Amino acid sequence: METSTDFVTSGVGKDKLSFRNIVLQHLKKILDLSLIPRQRALKTTLYNESVLNLCDVLMPFFDKEMNDKYKEFEDARQEVYKKSSEKQTELNKWQYAKYHHEVFTPKIKVVFRRLFRQLNLLMNRQDYLKQSVYSEADED
Repeated sequence: METSTDFVTSGVGKDKLSFRNIVLQHLKKILDLSLIPRQRALKTTLYNESVLNLCDVLMPFFDKEMNDKYKEFEDARQEVYKKSSEKQTELNKWQYAKYHHEVFTPKIKVVFRRLFRQLNLLMNRQDYLKQSVYSEADED
């Protein structure tokens, strides 16, 4: 049986992952979410959380443009959640469930997709994506 210490140390020295590879693997997992058939709300939640995690990892590398785009994201996200909160107090639970499914989920998905696209543009500016096109053998 593997202990927590074995789990942590089992890969030491075998497969060293660079920060760049970790970011690219996370990016691939976000893209893989689009291929998984799931309930729309659950899939959106997984996508949103994954994009936020990628954002957290890349935050130390934000340039001025990305900082501005992140502020726009936060403002848009707060506006969508504020509107949803208002609707929750105005509508009965059945009306709100319909609103959440037909209006909130698509709107919040657009807000997170915009952030995801901006993160991709940031990675392009930081040269993450260009380098991943070539294998290690090609880089020599």
